[in-house]
Amino acid sequence: MIQRLTLIYRKDGMTVEQFRAHWRDVHGPLAARTPGLRRYIQHHVVDGRSPSNVLRPDGIAELWFDTEQDEEAFFASELGRLQREDGRNFVGFSTAFIVQDHEFDLGPSAPGTTRG
Repeated sequence: MIQRLTLIYRKDGMTVEQFRAHWRDVHGPLAARTPGLRRYIQHHVVDGRSPSNVLRPDGIAELWFDTEQDEEAFFASELGRLQREDGRNFVGFSTAFIVQDHEFDLGPSAPGTTRG
């Protein structure tokens, strides 16, 4: 499984509300229709607790692919090209990372869990 996380910063002069609306209502549906994508999550940053000397992104995109070939096909497709073009409408800067999860089982005593 290939997981790609992209930190996204909105275009200069665009409000947070404009950025979120475009990303959610225009760009998101375009990405969701692109072949090869297994899972797509938009994380809209809503809390500014970052230290003041850290550039806080406006959003984080999470894209999942089954294989590297699926990832390559996604970006090479016509819809992938349209997404890159659309990104110019609301993205000022972005940077992407391929990541690997290490998830921990918090067990039945974790806060928020219920016991049967």
